[in-house]
Amino acid sequence: MDLTTNSRNNKLSKEEIIFPSNGNKAILVKLSVNESTQQIINALELGSYKPKLIILVFGGATGSLDTSSTSVNNLFPILDSILQYASDNDALIIDGGTQAGIMELLGQRAKDLDPNKKPVLLGIAPMGRISLPESIDKKNDDKGSKHDKAELDPNHTHFVLVEGNEWGDETMKIFEIASASSFGDIPVVALLAGGGKISKKEVIFCIDRKWPIIAIENTGYLADEIASYKNQKETNQNRLAAKINLLGRRLRGKAKTKAPQHLPNDVQLRKIVSYPSLHFFPSDANRRNQSLDKFLLYIINYDPLLEDAWQNMALYDKSAKNLQRNFNRFQKSILGIGVLTTLLAIIQTQYNISPVPFDTIAKPILTVVPITISFEVFRNIPYYILIILPLTISILIAALNRFRYGAKWVLIRAAAEAIKSEIYQYRTISSPCEQKQEKDIPLISPKEKLSNSISFINSSLMKTDISLHGLYEYKGPLPPEMYGAAENDDGYSKLSEEQYIKIRIDDQISYYQKTAFKLEKQLKILQWLILLSGGAGAFLAAVHFQILIALTTTLVATFVSFLEYKQIENTLIKYNQSRTELYNIKLRWQSLSKTERGSCEKKDMLIQKTEDVLRTELSGWIRQMQVTLEKLHSKKETANEDNTSGNNNA
Repeated sequence: MDLTTNSRNNKLSKEEIIFPSNGNKAILVKLSVNESTQQIINALELGSYKPKLIILVFGGATGSLDTSSTSVNNLFPILDSILQYASDNDALIIDGGTQAGIMELLGQRAKDLDPNKKPVLLGIAPMGRISLPESIDKKNDDKGSKHDKAELDPNHTHFVLVEGNEWGDETMKIFEIASASSFGDIPVVALLAGGGKISKKEVIFCIDRKWPIIAIENTGYLADEIASYKNQKETNQNRLAAKINLLGRRLRGKAKTKAPQHLPNDVQLRKIVSYPSLHFFPSDANRRNQSLDKFLLYIINYDPLLEDAWQNMALYDKSAKNLQRNFNRFQKSILGIGVLTTLLAIIQTQYNISPVPFDTIAKPILTVVPITISFEVFRNIPYYILIILPLTISILIAALNRFRYGAKWVLIRAAAEAIKSEIYQYRTISSPCEQKQEKDIPLISPKEKLSNSISFINSSLMKTDISLHGLYEYKGPLPPEMYGAAENDDGYSKLSEEQYIKIRIDDQISYYQKTAFKLEKQLKILQWLILLSGGAGAFLAAVHFQILIALTTTLVATFVSFLEYKQIENTLIKYNQSRTELYNIKLRWQSLSKTERGSCEKKDMLIQKTEDVLRTELSGWIRQMQVTLEKLHSKKETANEDNTSGNNNA
């Protein structure tokens, strides 16, 4: 290992070292316990470097990490994700820096990265435990045997060696640098793989600072011990209800329960297991289709209020989809049965043709089976069908009016979209200059505004028919699965104006374009069916084949009703108008200079105009659907009365 000394004083020395194994260069800083954090950062030449995230990697060195081939191979894609995420997001990675365990594996995965895109890998270790050539520090020779010391990993970019002869003496310096005020108020997340006593101490320090922790499962030692007790704790909690139910029987001597499995007496381990920001990530994540970079985004930007908002939105979204599905089934059933009723009525009244008597088929069966039944019942099956079908339509219409699937679907869909709009506004408006101080009116924080808006939406919704409806339970991912650019959105991180345009405007424009094309196709098909059915009726009238005119008339009415309840024409118009307005908003934003885009007023205008367009489209759809539902209900009731009376007369 070659050495070039750049600067040195009594307390702190900075060296540039070159690793002969791969030719990599790194900055090495050696210090005593008295140097300030800022001095260390300056010596590391990190003064101008402003990381957006700090990732602490704790865990197994030699003897405290599962180094089996399966475990190591499973760790590689996770480490690759960490390095790629750090490279893409200017994250600083801090670990022990030695050529052992998880630190060596991390260095191995970093060696193949483009040097220009390689993230900062900072290793911090006790000076007395690091083996250095005599040309660097001759004084280290008497601080321990050579074989008791560790080599520095040749793929790290920076090192800090602190005064100390034991592993763990570097721990406080790790947390001092991670908490450095010069880095600003940036998030810190800890990653644990394997680990022993020192790692447990480091995890406790993270908990004291309220930093989130990710434990990689199946990496052995501390990480697996924590996962095991965490699962045991959750299992015990799930058993609690059953134990309470059995308590009375146990006291009466009718049943005995086993003593619960308690967590160990280790106070630190109890504290770790009970930490709410402790998360677990599977080591075989590449086989479970889970992405660590998305997991990191979720943890770093986790916001309980946002999670509740997404949960609320997902609940309404799922309920709206189920109600829409039920409404469509009812509508199609009513229309289909109406056409079938007309066809059977024509056959019965005009041709006086009855199906083969049912008793002809049933008699041999009923002769064998000892059942006493009148065969006369089966002779009138065709007539029963003609009576049952109109009654079925009446029942379906009454059920549709009673359960109001259509109206409930519209209301819940409106609530889901309203909450979604509030979420995107909350995530985009992150600067205090977005709020204007009104005279005698206190400023409302974004969190309070989101909370108040969702509370208002929920309260308003519960004042409608939805209060009589059970909402469907949602257990899927948060945010719920969405189309387009939103598929790659973690749902929690703050959005820049460009990200807002991509996720909210471009995504919606794409949706409008694709849906408008489908609606146009449906509209043309239905219009052709209406024209062809009407033409067929005119042809039948011209050739004096009046017996089927009623069927063509019914088909025309069915297609018209389907077109009305689908609201294809109005929706197509609204989608095209909204798409154009959103595109114009995007064009106006792109025409602004960089200085103008930095204006709070322009940012606010972008968001407000976009959400206004989407709200206008949604409110217009709601009003039109409500009017259409009322018309459909009245039309179907009238038509059903006519069919019933017509069949009775027949």
